[in-house]
Amino acid sequence: MTNSKKDSLITFVRDCRLTLSIGVLEHERQKPQPVIAHIEVESELQETFRDPADSGLSRVIDYSAIHYFLTHDIPAMGHICLLETLADLIIDYCFRDPRAQQVTVRLEKPNALPDAIGGIELCRRRKT
Repeated sequence: MTNSKKDSLITFVRDCRLTLSIGVLEHERQKPQPVIAHIEVESELQETFRDPADSGLSRVIDYSAIHYFLTHDIPAMGHICLLETLADLIIDYCFRDPRAQQVTVRLEKPNALPDAIGGIELCRRRKT
């Protein structure tokens, strides 16, 4: 019996601290607030990476490109009402790379609750 589960590679950006205009409440519209983003992009492992001199960044999903999108492109979009909308924007960006098969976005608003961190986690698989 053959195992149909394929090897995968997880590319991630964790604890990315952003200051965004986000939220539906009036006070959230008045000034930007902190959001902590955690992104995981799963891709099917097509090859091995055994050559220490290999610098083929084009062979992998580049986490620095995801970080740039989070820190430069997202803030430039202006006010976003829902964390779920922000998560979908990030997922759409990650799926621009055809190798991305599944993207998980966890967003935390550390100042949303008086004694806890509120947030969401959204996971989407590429539609075939």
